[in-house]
Amino acid sequence: INNGAETMKIRARKFKEFLVLAKKQWNEPCLRMNDKGLSTVTVDPAHVSMLSAIIKPSDDCIPDDKEREFCIDADKLVRFLLNYSPSDMLNVELSDEQMTVTDGKMTFKLALLTPEAWPKFPDLESKLTSGGEFNVRDLKAIYDCHFDNLAFKIEDEILIAEANNENDNIVVKGEIGGKAQARSLYPTEYVNNALIGEKIYVKFATDLPCLLIPQIKNIEARIMLAPRIEND
Repeated sequence: INNGAETMKIRARKFKEFLVLAKKQWNEPCLRMNDKGLSTVTVDPAHVSMLSAIIKPSDDCIPDDKEREFCIDADKLVRFLLNYSPSDMLNVELSDEQMTVTDGKMTFKLALLTPEAWPKFPDLESKLTSGGEFNVRDLKAIYDCHFDNLAFKIEDEILIAEANNENDNIVVKGEIGGKAQARSLYPTEYVNNALIGEKIYVKFATDLPCLLIPQIKNIEARIMLAPRIEND
């Protein structure tokens, strides 16, 4: 019996939302479990985007005071979690080599992967002077139209996301959150990876990375996304 095992109670819905965000960056994310909650910092293999996310202690997450870092197969764990009701409160326990997840009736055991170095999330927020909030559904429309890139821009104090090719164009207006004139281009597929929940906050500046901040209850998440430099 491992009496020193790290444990946590977590809502099935929140655990799944957290892992879906993480696995869009990398399917074997490293996680940290401690008294501050459940967190991750994950970089996608192409080094185009980076995620920092945490589920802080709340009605959805009740951690103990032990700390542990470990990596998991996120896709496999998400498939396990689909067997529970979204509102189920799950008990998560870590041993040396595996994670045990149970609601008291159904129990899954998942092998842990070797921990890797914890990346440092860059602090660029002071340089990202433009931005505001979009409806997630509106930005998904750009992805659904199969444009490779989209531009975030401020024009006449209006926040805009725009994508075009030789034949087609789509423009989405957001809610203003900064008045500095700016324009920068980003890969649509990676923006789409951050689209979870109903609203998303965007911070950006000309030819700098953007910060995508999904508005998700009890999950604090930030995705940093490298720009595409436009050719004249």
